[in-house]
Amino acid sequence: LLAACSNANSPTPIPRGLSEVVPTPDHGKYAILYSFGNLYTGWMPQAGLVAYDGTLYGTTPFGGNEWGNVFTVSPTGSEQVLYAFTSQGDPEYPMAGLLARRDEFYGTGVHGGNYSFGAVFAVTTAGAERLLHSFTFYDGAWPYSGLIFYRGKFYGTTSSGGSGHGVVFSLDPSGSEHVVHTFSGAPDGDTPMGPLVEVKHKFYGTTQAGGSADSGTVFDVSPAGSENVLYQFHGTDGAEPLQGALVYSDGALFGTTSAGGAYGHGTVFKLTLTGTQTVLYSFKGAPDGAQPNSGLVEYRGAFYGATVKGGSAGSGSGDNGTIFRVDTAGKERVLYSFQGYPDGQQPESALTLLNGKLYGTTLGGGSGGAGTVFSYSP
Repeated sequence: LLAACSNANSPTPIPRGLSEVVPTPDHGKYAILYSFGNLYTGWMPQAGLVAYDGTLYGTTPFGGNEWGNVFTVSPTGSEQVLYAFTSQGDPEYPMAGLLARRDEFYGTGVHGGNYSFGAVFAVTTAGAERLLHSFTFYDGAWPYSGLIFYRGKFYGTTSSGGSGHGVVFSLDPSGSEHVVHTFSGAPDGDTPMGPLVEVKHKFYGTTQAGGSADSGTVFDVSPAGSENVLYQFHGTDGAEPLQGALVYSDGALFGTTSAGGAYGHGTVFKLTLTGTQTVLYSFKGAPDGAQPNSGLVEYRGAFYGATVKGGSAGSGSGDNGTIFRVDTAGKERVLYSFQGYPDGQQPESALTLLNGKLYGTTLGGGSGGAGTVFSYSP
């Protein structure tokens, strides 16, 4: 996808503030708020949304000036491009969501920056963008995850760089970056693609690979850089946790793996801070979903998420993805099966809660064929 988009003809730079409203039908509890399809307003969103002052903000890795953009969408479906990235040393292809802080949104671009290994950026609510840090490979490369803020600094992960297996980094608001931990592959983990979560002054995260079975790990790391492998996946208990953040609730961490489990289609798991893991649910594919690449959101004692594939709706195999609910006892329920065109398909992002509704994005589908922003009322 990156190669195909980077080889496309560059469109005329998009004017800041361009907006487009595409009315879509309401499907009861589920509704499409906006369908992407205009190259200028963005293509194929892969990240979740952040709610700020009653408005939703997100990123698309493609579209805009070719290299992706930051957009806003109202709960009624009015979309506006806040900033379109350029090739002038800007970050490129933002795959992760944004962090809102003091009228600015902070995020990462997988490529671009001054050295083409990715970068960290900030965009104001007025659309002014600034580059905070360009990765050099030695201090990290290709950040797929977003940022968190802890005690005056930003923290995040890069999927490669350092020794070649990825890093945990810190960044102060002035742009000074520090490598907190460098991964070595086996046994401490390889290819961290998800964001961190802070619990009791430690950061917890996942790696897609590494560990004794090369199926991924859950790790903790202190701000000073002391790292510990909390759990190593082995396949039947889950494999390949991707871009989903862990959720801390009631003394334990909850998350998803995109593969593994009893049927090979991914899991929802629980992990105590002492390293005891429980598979709460193993996905079967159809009709309950497959490949939960994103994380979970907790709402009223249960966890909500999305799967990229599986489900029972749509043409052909019904492989367009689902919205699901799992309780702490492991009982799963499919809330919605995506239909494909002109509905959404393949939700890669985590869900966001705003005023009692869940909001998310799909990579494809919609009336424009290039993804959607949707809402669901639990």
